[in-house]
This record gives sequence, C-alpha cells and structure tokens, in this order.
Amino acid sequence: MSAARALGRPRQSEGGLSRADVLTTALKILSADGERGMTMRALAKSLSVTPMALYHHVGNRDELIAA
Repeated sequence: MSAARALGRPRQSEGGLSRADVLTTALKILSADGERGMTMRALAKSLSVTPMALYHHVGNRDELIAA
C-alpha cells in the first residue's frame, strides 16, 4: 500500500483547514499584495487547497475582506 495521501476530504484527525487559517493567510496576502492581490485563487494556493474549500469557511470574497 502506498503512503501517499488519498484525495478528498481529510479525516477529522488530520486537522484540516480552519476559519482562523483562512483569515490569517488572507491578512498576510492583503499586507503583501493589497486588496487586488487577495483573490480566492491566491488564498487557496497559499493554503494548498482548492478554491472551493474556502467557501466552507467564508461566504465569498467580500465577506472575507470584511472579516
């Protein structure tokens, strides 16, 4: 059996992405690249997740910027 991680949703024990992770990383991107540079794709790439994974933690980009 391979030690590679299976695709899909992580197990509860693997931790996973949290709203705090999303907001902290978004703030770093905002500080470095400004509001125009803070895209959902850029944020997802920084967190090594798909952009759709972010929507479990924030409703949309405007909500994320407001937070």
